[in-house]
Amino acid sequence: MRPKISWTQHGETGPPVLLVMGFTMRGRVWRPQIQTLPKHHRVITFDHRGLGDSEGSDDWFTMADMAGDALGVLDEAGWPSAHVVGVSMGGMIAQEIALRAPERIRSLALIATHGGGRTAWIPGFAGLRGLLSAASADPQKRARGLQRMLYPEEWVRTQDPNSFLSSLEDRLSYRAPGRTTLRQLRAVARHRALNRLGAISAKTLVILPEKDVLIDPRNSERLAEVLPNCELVRFPQAGHGIIHQEAPALNAQLLAHFEECESTFTG
Repeated sequence: MRPKISWTQHGETGPPVLLVMGFTMRGRVWRPQIQTLPKHHRVITFDHRGLGDSEGSDDWFTMADMAGDALGVLDEAGWPSAHVVGVSMGGMIAQEIALRAPERIRSLALIATHGGGRTAWIPGFAGLRGLLSAASADPQKRARGLQRMLYPEEWVRTQDPNSFLSSLEDRLSYRAPGRTTLRQLRAVARHRALNRLGAISAKTLVILPEKDVLIDPRNSERLAEVLPNCELVRFPQAGHGIIHQEAPALNAQLLAHFEECESTFTG
């Protein structure tokens, strides 16, 4: 039986958008997008199974299972289709949504993610160091780990320390249950979609943050090579935390992408 998924709609008018969050993070981490996109669109964010207000799962689960959860959210909302945006692990889930239910995809946007493989999910040393620190129970160590994992050091030095820590509040104030973290990690490690993505016909925007230390940017290039209807956009100074670091520019890219795809969507 599929767990009950907690979701929230932002905005009352405009074409529908489903935002799919990444590894161990709640839907509210989309805050920089929620501040802008609902001015033009109906937007849904949600907590993955085992996180926040969503029910957990007693069993191990796959990326396809989480894609099923997301499709269940669309069903509950009464949305036949949506523009689907996924970041990091959320981008892997978005791939599975598009493969499983192509008729429900108005467009696809894949941010800082990969198509799977035996080693694609393993971060480099800097990313692994940040990931381990971010799992700490110590708030200061956790904050430093998130900083290393998500943002280039040279960009962090330009930020006001107090406002920067405030921007991390959604991530710092919630720690995913250990069992959910392990189950998500297993799903990420077993993600295998790259050789199937040629079947996706939906217009796809691939966002590549060139200073990502958590997911090798070359994975975005590989996605662009196999997706038949794809635009690759590079952010030279962005890290894995691009949804916050480059929020205005990223939001503008997403809005333009949605508008272009709305003019050709026939579903």
